[in-house]
Amino acid sequence: MKKFSLVFLLLMLLFSTSPAFANPYQKANPAFRQVKVDDPKIQFQIKGEAKVWEATLHYRVKAGKKIVAQGFKTASKGAPQWGKFSLDLTLTKSKVKGKELTLELFEESQANGSEIHKLTIPLKTIDNKKYQNQAFRYVTGSTQYIYHVKGEARVWEATYHYEVSDGHNILKKGYGTASNGAPKWGTFQQTIKIPKKKMRVNGSIILELYEESMKDGSRKNRYFQRLDQFPWK
Repeated sequence: MKKFSLVFLLLMLLFSTSPAFANPYQKANPAFRQVKVDDPKIQFQIKGEAKVWEATLHYRVKAGKKIVAQGFKTASKGAPQWGKFSLDLTLTKSKVKGKELTLELFEESQANGSEIHKLTIPLKTIDNKKYQNQAFRYVTGSTQYIYHVKGEARVWEATYHYEVSDGHNILKKGYGTASNGAPKWGTFQQTIKIPKKKMRVNGSIILELYEESMKDGSRKNRYFQRLDQFPWK
């Protein structure tokens, strides 16, 4: 019986995430409908110190050879002092999947505006190392994945619950509020952030939406949706 239930759940996930099929079980769910997941995002939160002219540092993010983000930031102090800085870099999966991501930090020459003191950092290791050169030091960061889910819910007191897992471990759980409570349908939007260190290198990340029974707190009207698939290809 357990084997049958597992196969049934896998079939539900397959149909619910394939663009060529509509899952009849998910469509018939009395509590959740029109559930969609936006393009997943990866966010790098970078911090460090810089010793740059007029406290202005420039950055560039590349996916392979393609530039996917660039700009400038102001450190807390300008050269010859060291000043603190931070960067929040958020990139969508569709732009960067299958590519090696690198961050370039540099300053512009006072003489001719050319790039000098460039520091190149592979973002896949930013969580575990610190990088430096003559203009930048103690540069490190943290990485997380961001998922934005939206849809409609018809749940008691407008409260829905969610849980994200990789099939073995619970990665995130919480609850949210729809715009209306049952018996009306209400819209909902939920942003879910999961640190990279919790993620598996290979496999699916599954979202479960459900409501809690008024009688005993058990889960009911469970709705499953694939959030992501690793590795990004």
